[in-house]
Amino acid sequence: MVSLEKLARRGLNPYLRPLGKLLSWLAPTWPLFSMNRNTMYPDLQHEYDIDENCYHGNTRVRNAQECLEATERLVANQAKLRLPLLLFHAEADTLTDPEGTMRLYEAAESSDKTFISPPNMWHILLKEPGHEVVKMQILEWLDKRTVQRAKVDKE
Repeated sequence: MVSLEKLARRGLNPYLRPLGKLLSWLAPTWPLFSMNRNTMYPDLQHEYDIDENCYHGNTRVRNAQECLEATERLVANQAKLRLPLLLFHAEADTLTDPEGTMRLYEAAESSDKTFISPPNMWHILLKEPGHEVVKMQILEWLDKRTVQRAKVDKE
């Protein structure tokens, strides 16, 4: 989601984007667009479709505007990121743009940054087949940094 460039070019979005703040104020609950469906793992899409705790309607104006503004703030400040950074983004993701995450990785000033693009995955990396590998990569990344920090603190 670090880049909304592709989304901004679809459908009515080029026309609605300049009106986003006004529409967000006038009609915050107005449904704008539907989200891409998970065609790579239909069983996960079905689980989502029948989950009563998930919102299944179109993305609403206020939500879209807030996401847009948060993304623009992140993009404007991405070079200031200095903390250790672990980024995952599947190449096959059609919900958000993997190129945006790669640009964040490249722009971040952090000297300790890792970008992982899991193969054969879509967007829900902690639930899709292969999630065990992703979880292990997260734990290994955290272990490496927490063990190092604990050693430094003891000395």
